[in-house]
Amino acid sequence: MDQATLDNHLMEGFSVHLLLLQRLVEANLLHSAEECRPPTTSSDLKQGLVAAESEIAAHKWALSTQHCQLVEVKEDVRTLFHALAQVGKRFEEVQATNTALRQQIAELKSRVEADETQAELRNNNVHDQLGFTRACCGTLSRSVQELRCQNEVHSYNGELVWIISDVSQKWAEARGNPDSFLASPPFYTSRSGYKARVHLYLNGHGREWGAKMSFYFVLMKGEYDKILQWPFSRHIEFKLMGQGVNTGNDVVVHLQPHPQDASFTRPVRGMNEVPEDAAQFAFPLEILRSEVFVDEETMFVKVIVHEK
Repeated sequence: MDQATLDNHLMEGFSVHLLLLQRLVEANLLHSAEECRPPTTSSDLKQGLVAAESEIAAHKWALSTQHCQLVEVKEDVRTLFHALAQVGKRFEEVQATNTALRQQIAELKSRVEADETQAELRNNNVHDQLGFTRACCGTLSRSVQELRCQNEVHSYNGELVWIISDVSQKWAEARGNPDSFLASPPFYTSRSGYKARVHLYLNGHGREWGAKMSFYFVLMKGEYDKILQWPFSRHIEFKLMGQGVNTGNDVVVHLQPHPQDASFTRPVRGMNEVPEDAAQFAFPLEILRSEVFVDEETMFVKVIVHEK
């Protein structure tokens, strides 16, 4: 209810009261006239007018009192309207502040979530990089050890006993890299003979990838190549050796080099390349899970080069 509506309401109330007072006076005069028939005396009329005036005065006083009360109510209402307006204004300010705070909280929450996500990603990256670094260090350490062993001649009697450790881990690394292979220490077929070593692709090579272990007999450039007969034609015996109670339960494969095989020509560089079509010695991958040939993550391979 606004101020204009309140003023109209007060004026209408005051008019209604005056109208009621007029009707009351007329009714009293009519009643007095009816009671005084036959014609009243002047004293009776005077008394009636005095009584009516008294009653009118009483009604005027009541109306005046009500008008004063209405004015006070009007002031109170105006004060209340002013207070409500101030409260409404304050409410709007508080509401705007709350909206701004909610937006800030939402932004802060979003930033915190983004920071937590970034922190988690950084932690995962650090964890992955740490794991990768450890794996690389382990691989590098093994490579250094293997390289040291590869540079040391294993024997000069045509026999190689190759110990392969950490089989499961090396097999896992090989599954992620088709070009990964292990190299045995070099050995000579005799004191002044051919120099060779063995390459092992634990997860297979070429068309045998993922199906078989692939072994290759690789000729290396040696000190006595100029006085040897070429191509290489010695008979090769390859053994995958049984261990523990299965000692002597070996898998044996024989190879007689073919004169037209480029793998057995005289090495021009450091060593000959392995053939791409098929391995010289291949074994099913199930052997890597067999305790007969792999015990405590270790496997033994023996190579014997026979004279004609």
